[in-house]
Amino acid sequence: MHRAGIFLVVFYFLVDLQFSHQRSTPGSATYTAAVVEYAPPLGVTMDNKEEHFRHNVEAYRQFAETAAGMEADIIVFPEYGLVSLGLPRHPDGSPALAVTVPAPSEAVIPCLDTPSGQYEGLRNLSCAARDNAIYMVVNLPEKSSQDEDDVFYNANVVFDRQGAVIARYRKTHLFGETGLTSPPETDFTFFETDFGVRFGTFICFDLMFEQPGMKLVQELGVRDIVFPTAWFSELPFLTAVQAQDSWALAMDVNFLGAGYNYPQVGSGGSGIYAGRKGAVVATMPDTRGSYLLVASVLKKYSENEDHDVRSGFIIPVSPDREMLSKGFEREEMDDKLDKEKNKLKSYCPEKEHLYTGGHRAVDHGYLLKKEHLEKYTSLQLTPQTALYRDQFTLSSGEFHCTFKMKMNFSLETPVLSERQPTYHLVAFDGVRTFDGVATGGLQVCAILLCANDKFDSCGSLVENPGSRYSSFRDVEISGEFNGDHSVILPSTLADDRLLPVPATSFEFQTTPAPGGKLQVVMKSSEEHFTFLTFGIYGRNFIKDSS
Repeated sequence: MHRAGIFLVVFYFLVDLQFSHQRSTPGSATYTAAVVEYAPPLGVTMDNKEEHFRHNVEAYRQFAETAAGMEADIIVFPEYGLVSLGLPRHPDGSPALAVTVPAPSEAVIPCLDTPSGQYEGLRNLSCAARDNAIYMVVNLPEKSSQDEDDVFYNANVVFDRQGAVIARYRKTHLFGETGLTSPPETDFTFFETDFGVRFGTFICFDLMFEQPGMKLVQELGVRDIVFPTAWFSELPFLTAVQAQDSWALAMDVNFLGAGYNYPQVGSGGSGIYAGRKGAVVATMPDTRGSYLLVASVLKKYSENEDHDVRSGFIIPVSPDREMLSKGFEREEMDDKLDKEKNKLKSYCPEKEHLYTGGHRAVDHGYLLKKEHLEKYTSLQLTPQTALYRDQFTLSSGEFHCTFKMKMNFSLETPVLSERQPTYHLVAFDGVRTFDGVATGGLQVCAILLCANDKFDSCGSLVENPGSRYSSFRDVEISGEFNGDHSVILPSTLADDRLLPVPATSFEFQTTPAPGGKLQVVMKSSEEHFTFLTFGIYGRNFIKDSS
């Protein structure tokens, strides 16, 4: 039974909306952000590629118009959204829909230029930004002529409110991506806005590496990130919203993640995140469809940074569906939504249900990868061990994880049944492969839900996870992690909707330790009745490519 199934379409509100109904200025404490989870039409081929591209450009224009109607200052679109993951290629492997992008230093406004050929798509995107006075971030394959040869990049292009190209980022860490190349030197791209916020930008697989993200934040003063992605989710640590939320929390940045939606191949997940305050609004849908997420974002530079502004909503877009609002108190915003709601109807595939997350049974429609955990050290938590011990230590070589917790068990369910879900403690210090594309160093301390008593069932979705365990209390996970060329993240999943545990329900602290180490402690601040993943996920970049 779907929990949200009583609604054909649902607006999802986290708290009362607090939008100002005017564009942000440098003196404003907040700005309004929009991200689009977009499902482009399927079936793009060499014969219909231009038609598909024009269709997607028009969809983007209407999303921008709708976001502008919500007084959004900036809108972010996903990786490959304009050309689709089925991007057609020429016989030499080069992308057929690549666009030439003017250098930001040229201050070109394509909307005011005479259109010609494939440049027309860029012109229309520029006009969408200009007509709606909104900053717009789009991802597309870029064609660049160098020494009489054409080179192709996976690129983010940023338009300002006048439609000028003000930034261009070329993806550093390609995930295969035949026909595309990485720039010879890492791009550290950021752009300034008229509302006083500096944004950095990178793409999808870049999130898993040290650069460009960490330099943008730690050295270049960036506190807000725009992130187009076509993420392929992997349990138990790297599902899309989980990864976005973890990175934003660890780096304490505002993070605007726009995901390509195609759950049947494992792609989807978008959100707007407020650093250590967690997700403002996020979606992890298990059916194909497009969503516009809008939120009020508190500026990291604001004197009111400690104020907890958490307002956001999701507009699911579907043909032949009426939109229902729930828990919405601002009459004037209701009027805006009523006027704007029909403008996007024809740009999203029809679907059975729409929710933020969605309630999944084990046989859901989202294709999920699973990390190979064979090299992890593990310990099963049974009533016999957990009732008489509240502290455990696991080691992976010289790396040690300490777990403290109190657990309650259900007395109504036989605790020895191998078919019942269990939890395992895990520790790992080593190297893994990312689908054979790259290798990376990891240090992990975590609690994982498993489908049964076998460790190889860990990292799977589980129906009725609370059938044996009733709750966890006073959970504390700690360890000494590598502190040099590393990023240490809290990694959580609340349940099978694949959304993270709320950031308000745990504490995450890092302090320097001898020998260049970091002492990391993650503590629950409230009782948890179930979770799929709760732990510390460290990327040790020193071991990359080893």
